[in-house]
Order: sequence, then C-alpha cells, then structure tokens
Amino acid sequence: MKKYFIFLASAALVIAASCNKEEIKTTGETELITVQLNPETKTALGAEGTTTWTSGDAVDVIVDGNNVGTLSLVEGSTFSGELTTVGLNGEATLKYPAGVAAVPAEQEAVEGSFANGAALLKGAVDLDVLRAGEGATLANKTALLLFTPTIAGDVAFAIGDKTYTVKGCEAGKEYYACVAPVAGKLSYTVGIVLGAKEKDEFAPEAGKIYPLGELTLKENATYAVVGDYSNDGWSTDKMMYETTQDNLFVAHNINFAAKGNFKIRKAGVWDDAYNFGSANTTTKTINSAIGVFTHGSSADITVNAATYDIYFDRLAGQVYIMEPGKSYTEATMQTKPTTTYSLIGSFTGSGWATDFNMAYSGDGIWTIVQNFKKGDAWKIRKTGDWDNTYTNVWVGYDNKSNDNDGNCVMNAAGDYVISYIEKNKNNDTSIITLMKK
Repeated sequence: MKKYFIFLASAALVIAASCNKEEIKTTGETELITVQLNPETKTALGAEGTTTWTSGDAVDVIVDGNNVGTLSLVEGSTFSGELTTVGLNGEATLKYPAGVAAVPAEQEAVEGSFANGAALLKGAVDLDVLRAGEGATLANKTALLLFTPTIAGDVAFAIGDKTYTVKGCEAGKEYYACVAPVAGKLSYTVGIVLGAKEKDEFAPEAGKIYPLGELTLKENATYAVVGDYSNDGWSTDKMMYETTQDNLFVAHNINFAAKGNFKIRKAGVWDDAYNFGSANTTTKTINSAIGVFTHGSSADITVNAATYDIYFDRLAGQVYIMEPGKSYTEATMQTKPTTTYSLIGSFTGSGWATDFNMAYSGDGIWTIVQNFKKGDAWKIRKTGDWDNTYTNVWVGYDNKSNDNDGNCVMNAAGDYVISYIEKNKNNDTSIITLMKK
C-alpha cells in the first residue's frame, strides 16, 4: 500500500562536513556549507524498517529563533545550502523536516495542527562544530501513529489534554501522525465524525511507531437516510453516524443516479413520530440547509442527480444537503422571515409573561428545545400576540395533554424539541410537534 506523509523514525542524525573551515565560501552575509548526512538516518520507512534519504529532504538551521537557511539533499547523502551565519557564533538548532512554519517546540503544544511530521527530529549544535564538520546529533522528539481513515477528512488525535491534526487525509490511504510522548487516553475524530477506537491508557514513546489500523467509524442505529438512491428503492437504510455535535448525524456519499427523494427515519421503522421530511415538494439545492419535521404529512425531500453528504440536526430541525467533503457549517441558510414565533407558559423563566423565541429552521418551520416540569403548561404565539396563539392544531407524540384553556400541559418532566410548521406539504394546515430530546 502506498504511504503518504511518511515521517522520520530514527533517533540520530550525524553530520560530517566535506570541506574544512578554511574552505568555506562566503557570499555577502551567507556561507555555503556542504555536508554528508549519515545514510542510515531514517527519512522513509522500507519493508523491514530499512531507510534512505529521499528527494526533497531538507534540514532547517535556526539561530536565536531565526531560520538562517536550509541544507537540502543534493544527491545520495550530500546536503548543501547557503546559511546567513557569517559573523555569528554560538548554538544552532537543526530541525527535520524543513519548511514547516510556526512549529511548537518539540511539538509539545497543548493543541496544534502539524503537517508532514513537523519537528520530528530536533537538536542543537555549535556553529563552529557545524562549520568544522565535527558532527551533530538530533534527538527524536515524537512518536508516530500509523493509521488508515475509512472516510476523507482532517484526522485529529487527542491524547490526554493534547490534540494533533493531520490535514486532508483521503479514505483508504495510510498516514503517519506525529505526537508528543505524553501519556493519557487516546481518541480520534475524522472530520467531525466520532471514531470508535479509544485506548483508556496510552503512553507513546519517542521514536516508536504505533499501528492503529483502520480508523473505523461509530455507526449509530438511531437514524438513517432512506429513499430511492439505491437499487433497493425505499427498502434499504443508509445508517447515519454520530458526530462530535450533540444530536447531529451524517451519512456520507449518498448517490442519486437520477433526480430522487429521501427522508430521515429512526431505526429502520416508519413511525410518524420519528419520520422526518420537508414542508414542501420543491427540489432542494446542494450545499443548503432545509427545515424538516416529524409527521405523516411531511413531504419527501427531493434532490437532483448527484452524490451528497447528508447531515441531520435533530435539535435544530434541519437537514444539510452537502457536496461530499464539505462541512455542514458551509451550508447556505434560508433567510429568516420578519414574522417570529415564541413559546410562553408556566414553565421556569416564562411565567406567562416572558416569550422564549423559536429558531427558524427553514421552509416555514420554527424549532425550540425547552425543559419542562410535570404539569407545566404552554402555548406558541406569533410575534408576541395573544390574538395569535397555537395549541390545538398539532400532533403531539410525547407526554402531553390539553387543559380547559386549550394550553398544552406536560405529563412528564424533561427536555423536549418543539416545532411549529406554518403549512404542511398540502398548504392546508399548521402543525405543532413535540418530541423528547
């Protein structure tokens, strides 16, 4: 299998100059230095751990925190470069690989995003020693995690209180991640999707490689995409995965060979309480957010022929129809109308005097998450007006009854998701839905 972002794994780098101090050439404020680097230094991993220098290898030379130049591979194990060190004395730091900006010392920052194994090898050498070719040793400061993501995206590793990210990983390809030798619980995410693998205690050692295998995903059996995207029509569910956001789920690479329809449903069962569809039959636009609600009168969600990543935010009452690889945060949101809807009642913080505004999900759907005690009563009203209240036209699925004043009364305490739908797909009635969080 071809390896990507392959990093150093040795602990030492020996430098021997091919010219002596008297032979150093100077040009302005630079001095040309040509050195031989030990051919056993590991810059690429062979089948049995054998290693060689590879094209593009280079070592940065840093003095007093400033990069004074780069020694680059010429051929074999010969490196050369002009360093702006004329007149300077004292200690220099050598760092492999070269060219990575703003690398935290020894890659031991609390957080960071590191490309191509930045700061894997690092060490100090006196400038006169470098000029004289007496050699230098670089210590291996990091451990390597070897992994293969099963979906594309940035892969972030958390070990204890430290986080490291490898950017732009492709599905099915092998990568190495560079991490500080700090003990703690190991977990990871791919994009925003939770990984299933965790180690309660993990203590990586500098210079060692830790194969993690495939980074498989944690499948969530709660929600799925179902529709005519497959040969099985509406009989096959595409399970969604949990993400790092509460109650946000995603299904990747849903392909519609032709214009088609889908819905979100729970646990492979048609149940109006957990069957999410659209408020209208219009064809949805890629990279957009739409409002969805639970009810038998909800419409199929119609999309054009294409491949999509489909996100479902249960608490916001939204579905994001995205181009593969794009985050749901890049979706175009619908413009919020000037009309508003709010929740008012006997629940804590309202006292029939204070409105709790509902969020606009899109397509005439408004949503709020609210905590109730048993016996709490409430209504929805339009633009804070008592002449426009809504309770009776609704479908309530969880723990609700009506009192003599037409208020909705909670039969059980808890957090609930409430949605108000101005018009269903037939444009003939408004609906309120209630669902336990």
